[in-house]
Amino acid sequence: MTVQPTKLWNRNFTLYWSGILQAQLGSAISGVAFSYLVLELTNSVGSSALTLALTMLPGLLAPFAATWVDRLPLKLPLALGDALRGVLSLLVWYWAVQGDLTPTLLYLTSFINGLIGIFYSPAAQSALPGLVPARDLIRANGLMGIANQSASIMGLIGGGFLVGQFGVKNTLLFDAVTFLVMAFLMLLIQFPARERIEEPNTYWQDLKAGFQVFTVNPLLRAIPVLGFMVMAAFAPLNTALPKHLKSLDVGPEGYGVLMGLLTGGMLLGNVLVSVLGEKFNATRMMLLAYLFNGVFFLLFAVAHNIFLISVLMVLIGMGTGLIMVSNSIILQTHTPRHMLGRAFGVLGATSQLGMPLTLLILPTFVDRIPLGWLFMGTGVVLLVLSVLWLQVIRRQNSQLKVQGVQA
Repeated sequence: MTVQPTKLWNRNFTLYWSGILQAQLGSAISGVAFSYLVLELTNSVGSSALTLALTMLPGLLAPFAATWVDRLPLKLPLALGDALRGVLSLLVWYWAVQGDLTPTLLYLTSFINGLIGIFYSPAAQSALPGLVPARDLIRANGLMGIANQSASIMGLIGGGFLVGQFGVKNTLLFDAVTFLVMAFLMLLIQFPARERIEEPNTYWQDLKAGFQVFTVNPLLRAIPVLGFMVMAAFAPLNTALPKHLKSLDVGPEGYGVLMGLLTGGMLLGNVLVSVLGEKFNATRMMLLAYLFNGVFFLLFAVAHNIFLISVLMVLIGMGTGLIMVSNSIILQTHTPRHMLGRAFGVLGATSQLGMPLTLLILPTFVDRIPLGWLFMGTGVVLLVLSVLWLQVIRRQNSQLKVQGVQA
C-alpha cells in the first residue's frame, strides 16, 4: 500500500528523478551515436529521416496504448519499457560489433522503439502526481524538465566526445546500460495504486473516455488543437534552419551551438517553473509564452546578426519549455488521476501529428520562397494562438463563474 508523500524530495520521487536524468543522458548520447551509425551504414541523409519517421509513426496509436496503460499498475509499463529498450540497444550494439547490422534492422529497431514509447511516455507522464504532494506538483514538473533538458545538453556535448574517443558501437553500449539501470530503479519505486472503479468499463469504453476528458472544460478542449498547431508551426525551425544559417556563412558547428542554446533556453524555462512553484500560473504563462515566442520568431525572420540569432534561440527555447510544462500541469490538474495516461496519449498523438504533416507539405514550396518567410509564418501562427488561448481563458473563467453561481 502506498502512502501519500508529504515532502517533495521523498524516496520515490528522488529515485524517479535521478533515473530519468541518467536515462535521458543515455538517450541523448545514443542519438548522436545512432545518427553516425545510420550514416556509416547507408551514407544517406534520407535514411536518417526515415529512421526518425519510423520512430515517430507509432505515436499516432498512443491513445490506444495509453488506454491499456491506465488499466495496468504503473510499474509494469515503466520497468518493462526501460528493460526492453535496454535489450534492444544491446542487440544493436551486438549486431554492429559482429558486422551483422543492416539498414533493415535499424529501421525495425527504430519502429520498435517508437512502439515502446507509446506505452512508456503516457505512464511516465501520469506517474508524477502520485509521487509528490499536490502542493509541490508544479515544482516537480519544473524539476523533471530540468532533468530532461540538462541531460539532453550534456548528452549532445558528451555524445560527440564519446563517439570520437570510443567509437559509435561502444557508445551504444553505454545507452543500453542506462536503460537497464533505469529499469532497476523503477522496480524500487512505490507507485500509487490505481483508483478502484466499482463498475469497470470495457477497453473501448475506456478509450472513448480518454477522448471525452478533453470536453470537460475550455482549457482541455483547446490543448490538443493548439498542440497540433504549435508542432506544425515549429517544423520550419527543424528543416530550414541549416540552410538559413548557410546563407549567413554559419556552418554545422554553429548549427550545433544554436540547437544547444535552444535546449538551454528550455532548461531555463523549467528552472523558472521550479523556482516559482505554487506561484506559477500555467494558463497565464502559456499565454505569455505564445505571445513572446511569436514576436521572437518575427525578429528571427529578419535577423542577420549571429549574436542576435543566438539570443533569440535561447528565448524561443525558454518559451517552448514553458508551453510544454504548462500543458502538462494543466492536464495533470484537470484530469482524474486514473485517466491521466489516456489524456497524455491523446495529447501526444494529436501534437505529434502536426510536425510530420507540415514536413510533408514544406518540400513543395520551401525552395521557392525566402526562408525568412517561413519563420515569419511561424511567428504569425504563434501570435494567433496567443489570441485564441486568451479567448479560451475567458471562456474558462466565465464557466467557473456560472458554476459558482449555480453552486
